[in-house]
Amino acid sequence: MPRIKPTKKQYDYLNSIGANPYNSDDEENFSQSQSSLPSFQSSRSGLSLSQRREMSSVFQSRDKLMLAEMQLDEERRRGRCMLFACIVLSVFCMALFKDRWPDDIKKAIIDLLDDGTRNTAPHIVPGSTEEFINHHSSTTMVAPVAQSSSGGEAPEDEDDSYTSSSSLSSVVYYKNEDMAVLPKKNEDKGNDSNNEDVADQSNATVPVDVDFREGIRPPVTIVPEPTEEQKQKNKEEAIMEELQQHLDNLSKYLKWNLPYKPDRDVPVYWAIPLTGTDLLDRVMAKCYDLVQATDQVNLISGHEEEKILNVVTEDDGSKYMNVNLGNLSGVKRAQELRLASSGSVDVIRSSYLYEIALLFQSTAKYGKCFTMVRNPIERSIDVFRKLKATSENPVFQSMTLEEYTNSPYSEDNWMVRFLSNEMEGKLDEHHLDLAKHVLGRKCFIGLTENFAESIRRFAAYFNWDQRYSGEIVNQCMVELNIMKHLNEGDVNLGSMGPAVPKETYAEGTKIYKTLTKLNAMDTELYKYSIALFNRQSLY
Repeated sequence: MPRIKPTKKQYDYLNSIGANPYNSDDEENFSQSQSSLPSFQSSRSGLSLSQRREMSSVFQSRDKLMLAEMQLDEERRRGRCMLFACIVLSVFCMALFKDRWPDDIKKAIIDLLDDGTRNTAPHIVPGSTEEFINHHSSTTMVAPVAQSSSGGEAPEDEDDSYTSSSSLSSVVYYKNEDMAVLPKKNEDKGNDSNNEDVADQSNATVPVDVDFREGIRPPVTIVPEPTEEQKQKNKEEAIMEELQQHLDNLSKYLKWNLPYKPDRDVPVYWAIPLTGTDLLDRVMAKCYDLVQATDQVNLISGHEEEKILNVVTEDDGSKYMNVNLGNLSGVKRAQELRLASSGSVDVIRSSYLYEIALLFQSTAKYGKCFTMVRNPIERSIDVFRKLKATSENPVFQSMTLEEYTNSPYSEDNWMVRFLSNEMEGKLDEHHLDLAKHVLGRKCFIGLTENFAESIRRFAAYFNWDQRYSGEIVNQCMVELNIMKHLNEGDVNLGSMGPAVPKETYAEGTKIYKTLTKLNAMDTELYKYSIALFNRQSLY
């Protein structure tokens, strides 16, 4: 039976009185709707109640289907919008982070974009001169000069040339040349009777704007010389990159202004020779009863090659780990024995600040640097005294101080070299800046001329004063004659040569000027250390 559709006015009326047969199969409501619409009822007067219910169910099913189709269309439109938004966002992110793409992805995209041009280009034999020129014609390059196949050499210009290998025997790029020598193509391929003609052709010159493939080559872009401003900018960028690299290498040393935590941190004594290192070593061993890993091999003689990490106790009660941190092989051995994470060492002492940082790699431990700093002029004088007293080299026995300061044996900027990790070569201002940066961020400072106060600060900073009171430590230092040695200028416990009169190297003398020139950066770093020492007084 065909479906009788009510008009929109009739449909709204049925909804208003709650007697819509499309939404309810209630018999009473359906009867009321029939009575309210005579014309609509008369068309259904012959239908039974079950037939009317069946028709109503069919109508409701069709309405639900229509509603589902509308919802599906809405979801499709929403999906298209989301897809378009994702595409736009992807393109934006690709453009924003294109510099971080992996090289293989970049190469694949370039190859994909080049497919269209490659299909239309003439056939080029791989490895040929045509391929070489075609490859470089689209890039910014300088004019090439090729060596002849007969063994001729290209012009020598070591400062302004770059070398690249290709199918040409040897290609040298020059920055300031508008024309260059290229092998002339042998057009007479069939005539190989005269080898000398072929050799002459290899030495012929042609303009660089000649394209062997199509006759005309795109103009070659000449790379301009960088300006002074660009050179300075490049130098600053290189310095910042080097600084960041050094800080990364020292990342396992925590900043000095972070509180010391015994369960996390290990004190690292950056030992500067002849700054009172032996005196400080005796105080830590005898007055604070600390176990040290030291760079003095004589203190662990016979134990430095043992396979197991162990504590060596001296006759006087001093305790040392059986590792020698005075050379790089000993540092490597300490790393293999996992010295830093052993929990047996209280203080690590060495001059190799960067190499000692490797002991903390792959461990949960961190280093806390502290050091003693001394006037570099006075330290240089004591280096000379020690060499005369202990060196087996006979040249030092008859050498005077003036001869020493002008000899290659005299140190220059020891602190800056070890802090910047530049043991050889010439130093410049950026090495000094790097040394200041490392010392100012990583190390807690003590001064040799203020030895007692420095000891007190170290003890408070590393909680050594919780082991023994200040009175006990002061009495211990008196018994060890620590202050007596310092007052007598003996910072190496008696193993020094005869004292040098201060008038010999007083300010204004030739020796003083020479040593100041040799250690100009260390002198500047020493002044910086004094300011840092005063700044750290609160700790």
